[in-house]
Amino acid sequence: MDEFSNRPRRSWFLQGCLVEASLLGVAWVGAWLTGRPPLADAHWRLADVFVAIVATGPPLLAFQWTLNSRAPAFRRIREFLDHALVPLMREWALWQLAVISVLAGVAEEALFRGFVQGWLQTHLGAVAAVILASLAFGLAHPITLGYAVVVGIIGIYLGLLWELTGNLLVPIITHGLYDFVALVWYLRVRPRLEADE
Repeated sequence: MDEFSNRPRRSWFLQGCLVEASLLGVAWVGAWLTGRPPLADAHWRLADVFVAIVATGPPLLAFQWTLNSRAPAFRRIREFLDHALVPLMREWALWQLAVISVLAGVAEEALFRGFVQGWLQTHLGAVAAVILASLAFGLAHPITLGYAVVVGIIGIYLGLLWELTGNLLVPIITHGLYDFVALVWYLRVRPRLEADE
């Protein structure tokens, strides 16, 4: 029995929610200190929701590609997913996967894009802000070096989405939807496909 199986699924779910909520708290503390509200540029526009949904496609295709890649860095990511993520989350209900994905989309984008990138942009310009916020985003996911690099690249993508649309809601939705679809694929669909082979 591995270390992740010894804890009830509810406990891990609540801890994950707490971690994501704490990131939102960090974003609001940063806002209080600097006067840069992390969600000030999030606006509800139906056209931008459509853009966000379509924008989820490229990272999902990249995720699928990494699952099939033979590169050692991607193999290590798959090993982490199989040995840590799957035992931790395989019994979660779909609503739990949805909640953690929405929380990640809102909290991580509020912190890394809305606050960090937004604040850096006022001081260093858009290009440096996207790069530095994405670097911080990657470093905040230190599962493996390869994973941190991939997350940093996704951060650049999400940062550019915000720059191009001017609406923080776009990377929030893209991030949350990506997380949800990737989790459902890896935890539910993929095992069934492999079992049928």
